[in-house]
Amino acid sequence: MLDKMDEAIAKTEAVTAKLRQVRAGLIHDLLTRGVGRNGQLRDPISHPEQFEESPLGRIPKEWRRTTLGDAADWSSGGTPSRSQSSWWNGDVPILTPKDMKVFEVSDTTEHVSMDAAVTGSKVMPADTVFIVVRGMILAHTFPVCLSTRPFAFNQDIKAVRGKHGLTPRFLAHWFTANASTFLRKTTEATHGTKKLDSKELHRTPIGVPDPDEQVAIVERIEALDSALRAEMLGAAKLGKLKSGLMTDLLTGRVRVPEPIGTTP
Repeated sequence: MLDKMDEAIAKTEAVTAKLRQVRAGLIHDLLTRGVGRNGQLRDPISHPEQFEESPLGRIPKEWRRTTLGDAADWSSGGTPSRSQSSWWNGDVPILTPKDMKVFEVSDTTEHVSMDAAVTGSKVMPADTVFIVVRGMILAHTFPVCLSTRPFAFNQDIKAVRGKHGLTPRFLAHWFTANASTFLRKTTEATHGTKKLDSKELHRTPIGVPDPDEQVAIVERIEALDSALRAEMLGAAKLGKLKSGLMTDLLTGRVRVPEPIGTTP
């Protein structure tokens, strides 16, 4: 029984690993080739006339070439004074890097009053993209998240709101896909803390498809993410089942069946 379970776990892990590889390649293609009017990835080999060179490499001619500084509005946050105890007893979520462990964030560890949020921080509406721009986590990870409700946020984070047709979900996926690029842009602040310079962020180039194509790109990314989550959940369930079965066998709650024909 355990051998069959190990085999099932190995197969699920292999599928998960394959999906991760496919996801990485597909996201690169989606964010550099896009989706044509026929619903398929554009092909730079068969249709080179649809592409042009840019600071990002070859991208579709239909895309608007711009920079993050021109494509979005940027906002800075802050931390309300903790000496005002009443400020830290409210209903407004205040986002910190430790809350940014998933793509969509609906709540935070700490909450503040609206007075605190307005006075010592800033409140951004739902569907705002947040990125970490300061902290040791930038030595290895570039946290990005999309809010599902209004958030205040601290000084280690920037809030980014796309404009001129740049949609929130596309922008959030674009940041996530380009995490390695932003990690290479980090410098050291005081005490060795990592940081991303605002001017460097603002001049980062980005290719912006029209909103309908952005939706098509996001749908394909998120469909693959759903499949990956399902496989990971399946592997986790199998792992827990195996662990529970091993415990039962070791404690005698479940007996190992004797081979057929064995004399007691």
